[in-house]
Amino acid sequence: MQNGSKPKGIAREALRYELTGVPTSTWYDLQNAGLAPKPIRLGGPRSVGWLIEELEAWRDQRRAERDAAGGAWRPLKGLGAP
Repeated sequence: MQNGSKPKGIAREALRYELTGVPTSTWYDLQNAGLAPKPIRLGGPRSVGWLIEELEAWRDQRRAERDAAGGAWRPLKGLGAP
């Protein structure tokens, strides 16, 4: 949280997908490879969510990497990429 701003909240799976565009199974592969934000537990054993700030930062970093590469698509290292 910066400059005293309110936290944006927690995203459940549907909002996580909307913010990132990454399908569930691919997202968990990215998490397991350490390439995406990990979820936080919300109570029950299967109840998880993601901090919206972390999801937005992850998405913005992907955009910055794309722009730095001149718009070229490159697979994420560590997820089956050379």
